[in-house]
Amino acid sequence: MAVNPAWPGHCKVGLALDLNNRLRQMQTNCPHRDYSFFTVREFHDRKQAEAVLHGLLDGYRLPGTEWFCIHPEEAAGLLWAVARRDALPEGPGGDAGEPDRQIRHQTD
Repeated sequence: MAVNPAWPGHCKVGLALDLNNRLRQMQTNCPHRDYSFFTVREFHDRKQAEAVLHGLLDGYRLPGTEWFCIHPEEAAGLLWAVARRDALPEGPGGDAGEPDRQIRHQTD
């Protein structure tokens, strides 16, 4: 999750294989080189995690972008909720709980 102080209350949610390279790419278009990562998380299936998180944040999306008009702390809370779901055992006996089912249904 990337942020830039020029856009308070906004964050960019996306995936990357190489964080350093991704940050360099973002800085290319920024004269002040002031992008940073607010939080970072690895997932078993990063594309699915990104899709779930984008679905949860859809009402905050700036059209046609991976930028969202939501405070990064709030978006990070959703990211970590998706991360907890990613770490849970699957199948019977797993303690999925209601939030996990809600997150899982977002991908259907």
